[in-house]
Amino acid sequence: GDSRGGGDGGNAQGFAPGGALYGVYSATPDLKFGLSLGSYFGGSLQYQDNWSGRFYSTKSELLTFGAFPTAAYRINRWLSVGVGAQILYGKINEKVAVPNVTGADGSFQVDQSDVGYGGMAGVLLQPTRTTRFGVTYLSQVDFKFKDTGELTGAGPILTTLLQRRGFTGKKIDLSITVPQQVMASAYHELTDRLAIVANVDWQDWSQFGEPEIQVNSVGRRRTLNLNYDDTWGFALGAQYKLADPWTWSVGFAYDTSPLSHSQRTPAIPLDQQWRVGTGLEYRLSQKLSLGLAYEYLNLGDASLSRDRGPVAGKLDGKYSTNEVHFVDFTISYKF
Repeated sequence: GDSRGGGDGGNAQGFAPGGALYGVYSATPDLKFGLSLGSYFGGSLQYQDNWSGRFYSTKSELLTFGAFPTAAYRINRWLSVGVGAQILYGKINEKVAVPNVTGADGSFQVDQSDVGYGGMAGVLLQPTRTTRFGVTYLSQVDFKFKDTGELTGAGPILTTLLQRRGFTGKKIDLSITVPQQVMASAYHELTDRLAIVANVDWQDWSQFGEPEIQVNSVGRRRTLNLNYDDTWGFALGAQYKLADPWTWSVGFAYDTSPLSHSQRTPAIPLDQQWRVGTGLEYRLSQKLSLGLAYEYLNLGDASLSRDRGPVAGKLDGKYSTNEVHFVDFTISYKF
């Protein structure tokens, strides 16, 4: 619901393909080199142009693609260490409706990209043949997005106001920090067929500060860093060897919410996250394995309450359906 009127925005997220590539090279029995390629962080939402929250967001896209070269060394039977680098390409595409004094709405859009760098490290302890403990750290990565933006559909009155206030030609700062995180994990084989896995992680979302674009009919625009909270995540899973060559996996995870309803925006409607997933792996040979998995993600109702005055209106609501379904196919081959 919104004081300016409009619909619910429709389904803001549809089908989205993705992919990743992983490789490990054994230089010696104790020295390994790895490379991961794929998306690390991001999402995309697009609402209908006439929806109730159009002056808050009509499109919000933050996509990343990363390369992660790593090296790991086994010091002795029970201790291994690893280090790596993060090379992230990030792209932001934000669009918001602009309320004209008269007539149909205009729109303001920022479309920019950048490359950021970071590091990561890990320690693996293996006290017994059937038990492992690990701790990994990923540093923050900073993206410096700056753009003048593109204004379209502005009426003559709004255009004049924007020009008088120096709106056009000015760059706005949409810099983003991808949060640093620490994860502790454990693996234990209960029997020759059954193993349990678990992890706990902390993510520094208070440093994220996703900027929110605001443009109103008196020609002001600004970005507002929202106050995010750090999050904690917990996961528990199991792997069971049904019968050679089949392995079944199942898991559950929960992450706390980085935002309260008064801070949340439709651009990034983050809430607590509940995940459940299951999958099967089939080993065709000693070198080739195939896997198929499904995961269900529930993002909570993401209730929000924002008020920018009579021009943009007050936006109150929640997401009756706020979920994502993942289907994943994997191929693993040993040369």
